[in-house]
Amino acid sequence: MRKLERSDVDSLRRLASYFIRKSEFNLAARIYGNINDIKAMAQMHVAAGHWTDAFAIADRYPKFVEDVYLPYARHLAERDQFLEAQKAYHKAGRDQEALRVLEQLTGNAVDENRFADAGYYHWLLSMQYLERSKDNPSLIPKYHASAKLADVYYAYDAIFLYCNQPLTRHSPETLLTMARYLSAQEPVLNISQVLINYTMARIGRELGAYKLARDTLDRLGNLRVPPRLQRDVELMTVNIRAKPFSDAEDLLPVCHRCGLNNPLTCGMNCVHCKTAFEHSFATFEILPLIEFIVDDDIPTEEAVSLVESEPPLSDSNFNPFQNISKKSTEVCLNRDDLTRLEKGQVIILHLPAPLKTRFLFNQMPSISVSKCPSCNKVFHSDDFEMAVLQEGHCPYCRSVQEKVDNPYALDES
Repeated sequence: MRKLERSDVDSLRRLASYFIRKSEFNLAARIYGNINDIKAMAQMHVAAGHWTDAFAIADRYPKFVEDVYLPYARHLAERDQFLEAQKAYHKAGRDQEALRVLEQLTGNAVDENRFADAGYYHWLLSMQYLERSKDNPSLIPKYHASAKLADVYYAYDAIFLYCNQPLTRHSPETLLTMARYLSAQEPVLNISQVLINYTMARIGRELGAYKLARDTLDRLGNLRVPPRLQRDVELMTVNIRAKPFSDAEDLLPVCHRCGLNNPLTCGMNCVHCKTAFEHSFATFEILPLIEFIVDDDIPTEEAVSLVESEPPLSDSNFNPFQNISKKSTEVCLNRDDLTRLEKGQVIILHLPAPLKTRFLFNQMPSISVSKCPSCNKVFHSDDFEMAVLQEGHCPYCRSVQEKVDNPYALDES
C-alpha cells in the first residue's frame, strides 16, 4: 500500500474490492476512508449486513441515510419484519413505501386472525393518513375508516379469543359490553357476527340479560353457526324459553345526559336524547362523559386556557348541562361558561391537525377517568393503571406511559 500514490484512486478502489472479497472489511474501510469515498464504505457495510457500522455512517453523514436505510428496510421486509421495515422506510424518506408495507402488515394481521395486532396496525395506518392529509385532504375519509377499524378489531380480539380458547382474562361483564359495542358497528372483514351474537347470548343468559339473549339467539337462527357451536346454541334456544322476556335492570346502560336507562341493544347513542356514548377502551363500559363544543369565536388555545383557570368559588359545582334542554344534542359554551368549569371535570383531547380538539365533561367526578395522551382514548382510571402496570403501555396504542398520577386525566406535559 505504501508504494501506491495517494492520487491513484482507481488502484486503491480495486484493492479495497479485493479486501472485501477476502472479508477484510476493516482494511477496505480504511482505504475508503483514506480516499474519502464514504458512499462506497456505506455500500460495503450494507452489502455485508454490517448494519451497526452502516447506521453509524448514516448518523455521521446524513446525505447517506437513504443509501443505508432503504436497503435495510427491504432486508427487514424480506424477513417478514414489516413493522421494523416500515420505520426504516420512514427513516429513508420513502413514505410511500412505508405506507405500502404498513398496509400489507395490517392485511396480514387480519387474514391471520391476529385481531389485537390488526387493531394496532390500523391505528398506525390511521395516523399515517392523518399526517398526509395536511397536504392531501382527500385522505381524511381513509383516516376515519382506519380509525374505526382499529376500534373494532381491538374490541373483537377478546371476543374471538373467548370463543376459541378455554380461558379468558376478561370478566363476563366486560365481554358482554364488548360484544354489544361490536354489534352496533357495520360489518367488517373477518369479524364474525356469529361469534359476537353467540357471546351476547351465552353471557347474557348467565348474567340475567334474558331479552338480549333471546334476541341474539333469534339472529343466530338466520346465521351459519359452525358445528362446534351448534349444539350449544340449540340448548340455549330451548332453555331461554323458560326465562322472563326482560333484562336485569342493573345491566341496562344509563345515559349520563338524561339519566334514563337504555335497552341493551341501544347502540352508540342514547335512544331518548340521542347523546353519543363515550366508552372506556378497557371494558367498553359507558363513561359519564358528555362532549361540549365552544363558541366559534373562541380559539382552541384560549378555550383550553379558560378551562384550566380556577373557577370562582361560588361556581365550584357548575354543570353546563344542568339547565340545557335534553332535546338539544349539541351543547355550546361561551367564555363565561368555560371559566366556571372545574378543570378536574374536563377531559381535553388534543387531536392532531386537521382534527379539532374535543372537550368532554365528567358528569360524575367521583368516577375517575384517564386518557392516553398518544391515542386520546379514555378509560376508567383504575382499569387504565392496571393495564399499564401489566403491559407497560397503553392497551390500545401500545405507547409507553411515564406515569398515571392525575385522578381525572393523564399528565399532558
